[in-house]
Amino acid sequence: MTAELTGVPGVGGIRPAEILDHAQLLDQGRRAAGALARRGIGEGDAVAVLLPIGLESVVATLACGSLDARRLTLAAGDPVHVLRERLQSSGVRLVITADNCREEDGVVPVKARLDRALRDCPGVRGVLVVPQVAGPVPWSPGRDHWWHEALATEPPVGRPYAEGMSSTTPPPRRQQKPPSLIFDDPLTGPSADDSDEGWGEQPAELGGSAADLRRFLDDKPPHHL
Repeated sequence: MTAELTGVPGVGGIRPAEILDHAQLLDQGRRAAGALARRGIGEGDAVAVLLPIGLESVVATLACGSLDARRLTLAAGDPVHVLRERLQSSGVRLVITADNCREEDGVVPVKARLDRALRDCPGVRGVLVVPQVAGPVPWSPGRDHWWHEALATEPPVGRPYAEGMSSTTPPPRRQQKPPSLIFDDPLTGPSADDSDEGWGEQPAELGGSAADLRRFLDDKPPHHL
């Protein structure tokens, strides 16, 4: 069976530039985590990602991190036997893949190549397909699902990535006490770090200047003068 996606933004050979603010990106990551969790992915499970560098790859990483799942990155140009070996050796349970990718030599049928590798990978129970380049795509009903449809129906799940990161509103700043103005002469008192008996004017009760002079003469022989 084949499926062909038409009329979806981003499908047709050229993907439009997508700009997400920080909160939107984290929301997409948690929605993707919900889609993975619904398909049985949890802590320690392996998720293979067969995507070019782009927004969906980042979202997939956030989703795996939210669930403490393991991300396995696959290359679209790898031969079928290499894909099969990596999938089998890593115990992958779900794959996130592009339908097709455009490279210098033309369009690479990524999903078709993945399907040939999955013939000997019974442990893979789900495939999420990211639309990249329009065209026929081999399809296994029940196992394969469109990425954008899976995320659209999922509420955000998983732990927040960090306090204050899930909102565009910055946390309130702490009120700092304004510095006070001090008009004292700093030479009238000891230094803040003067904890030893260094040279200087001795208080009258300790002998005053005469005591300082005696200390100096006792510590310094005449040839040092």
